Amino acid sequence: MKRSTLTWTVIFVVFMGVFVYAVRDVVPFDVREKQSQEAPPVVSDTNTATYINTNDGYRVHYPKDFILATSTEDDLFNKGVSFVVPPQLTTGTNLATDSRIYIEKLAASSTCVAAGKDPIITEEAGAGNFYHSLVYTKGQPGMCYEITLFVHSMNIANYEPGAVVSFDQDVLDKAIKTVVDSFTITS
Repeated sequence: MKRSTLTWTVIFVVFMGVFVYAVRDVVPFDVREKQSQEAPPVVSDTNTATYINTNDGYRVHYPKDFILATSTEDDLFNKGVSFVVPPQLTTGTNLATDSRIYIEKLAASSTCVAAGKDPIITEEAGAGNFYHSLVYTKGQPGMCYEITLFVHSMNIANYEPGAVVSFDQDVLDKAIKTVVDSFTITS
């Protein structure tokens, strides 16, 4: 009986070793390659940092207090990079922490819809939440990028008076302007 338990223990340990070895390569090669080719942020002046993405072929300045977040294949927002609003813009306000600016390179066969200075605006609401997006497109033949300001806020009327203040829309407007105006295709 002890020999049977030992045999099963050995089989289990071998199985777990094979499983762990096999799972280590679950992330597709192209995702690992993309992550390794993205440059870390470089501070470009006192208010902005520079993000360079050699894989997707662009460079952009963003407010240095925003939080740089590269995406994963299962990212709900995009398959590119995000600049998440910093806590000082959400704490004590009705702005949600998932608000961000994100950049996504579209498929090579995509054409830039409504490319230009005017953004495509979408607004949705539900259960006291507001979702506002400004989508800018930038491109050249064979390449198209979307630069999106995604703002998620809660209805200020849902809070007790004085519990929170309305978030500062001007700060977000300046942030998206910084990103859009500085966006440069490098490849």
